[in-house]
Formats: sequence, structure tokens, C-alpha cells
Amino acid sequence: LGDALGTDFVSSIHTVCSAATLLLRDGALQSIAAAAVTQPVGKAELGAVAIQSPERGLTKAAELSVTLEAMDLAQSALEDFVSSYFMFHDLDAESTTDIFRYLPALAFVESYIYGLDQTNEDALLDAGIAGDAAEPPLAKDPFDALRQLLSERGWLTPRIDDELKDGGRFWSLERQLCKAMLSGAEGRCDDAKLEQCDVQEALRLKSFDYRVLNLLLYAMRHTEPDAGHMRFLATSELLVEVGDDLTDYDEDVMSNSFNVYRCFLAMHGPECGPRE
Repeated sequence: LGDALGTDFVSSIHTVCSAATLLLRDGALQSIAAAAVTQPVGKAELGAVAIQSPERGLTKAAELSVTLEAMDLAQSALEDFVSSYFMFHDLDAESTTDIFRYLPALAFVESYIYGLDQTNEDALLDAGIAGDAAEPPLAKDPFDALRQLLSERGWLTPRIDDELKDGGRFWSLERQLCKAMLSGAEGRCDDAKLEQCDVQEALRLKSFDYRVLNLLLYAMRHTEPDAGHMRFLATSELLVEVGDDLTDYDEDVMSNSFNVYRCFLAMHGPECGPRE
């Protein structure tokens, strides 16, 4: 060792020891050591879906990409997800080891969803400025490429697939409802109706991205989703969305975006809407 390091022997050993101390503090060294002696995982059963480790190299869906703008838009949601959902997976939201182990996939998926959401919102804004209905800006199946990528990684489960379908359904409902509100306060036109059942469904579907991330985290950890946690989080997500819509009402009206409070005012009027 002395011959290899030469005259820098003392300073090099000091640097290595200092680095080891930092790695030990965050548990990174233990993780590296554990990975080095653990046999590679072939397949692990997650319900009826076989989860397997991705092969080295690029996947067939590697051309799928996200923009820096989409990553900026997704930042606050990712911070919220880590601080609010990691605890349900026995992960430490303050541990860099836990965060960075799963962040690449979580950040990519959330950024991809935010990119599609921004495309949909841009179309709604243009329709609001023009006073016309928004044309569908997204493909019939906007998540086809993402679904392929997740499948190649072994992370696509039936429940994730269902949530992605709900995401497409939400954007479709958002365009329908905003079109109705542009057509008239109560949306009494033949091709666009504002109905309370659609408003309630849109509200329920709006947090689909959080559920996708949560289920993705279960899939990456090769763990079955906890039914009790999922029910609790579904209720929590609904309450958070209502609170956000009350806070963001003016902004959502200006951008011609879905807002449950806006919809209730349009359906029931300014006096009865808040009570409903």
C-alpha cells in the first residue's frame, strides 16, 4: 500500500478515513457493503405480477424523456411525497440513503406526469382566453410510453395501470367540466354538461399521481400495498385537494383549470355553492 501511494501515503490515508466517517454517518457504507455480499435478485412475487431487476443498459423505451421545466413543476410534489408517504414504507424522509435509493424513478415518473398535465393546462388556458372549448391536447392513451417503460423495469402492476387510466380520465373530465363552465354558468349545452357526479369523480381522481408514486414505491420495494394505509391516504388526499382548491380558487379561474369550489359555484350559485 505504501509503495502504491508513495509520498502521499499519510494524506491519502487521512482522506480515506474522513470519507469513511461521512459514509458511515448516513449509512451509505453499510448499504454498499450489504449490496456487495448479497446475491442478485432474480424475481420476486408481488401479487400476481413478477417483479424482476432491470437488465443493464438502456431499455427499449429509453427515448422517453422529461424536460427541466417538468422537473421544476414536480419538485414540490416530490418533497411532499417524501415527507408524507415515506413513513408508510418504513423509510426515513431525512435519510439521504433512503431518498436517493428511490428518487430517480420517482422523480422521473412525477416529472413525466407533470409534463402531460402542463400540456393539458396550456390547452385549457388557450381555450379560456379564446372563450372556446379546448381540443384534446393529449393522446387517447397518454401513458402508453410510460406504461411500457415501467413494464420493462418490472414495476408495472395492475393497480398502477388502473391509476394511470384514472389520470387520463381526470384530464378528460377536466376538459369537459371547464368547457361546460365556459359555455354557461350551469353548463346547459348539449355537448358539455356540468354535473355534480362528474365534479366529484374529478376531485377523487385528481391525486392519481401520488397514488402512482406510492404504488411504484411498493413495487420497487417488492412489497404488497398496505390496504389500511391506502384507505387512509385516499381520504387524506381528498381533504388536501379540497383545501388546495379553496386556496387556489382565483388562480384556477384565471387559468381555466379544474377547481371543485369553482364547479360548485357554477352549479349552485354564489350563495348556495359554498354551503354545498
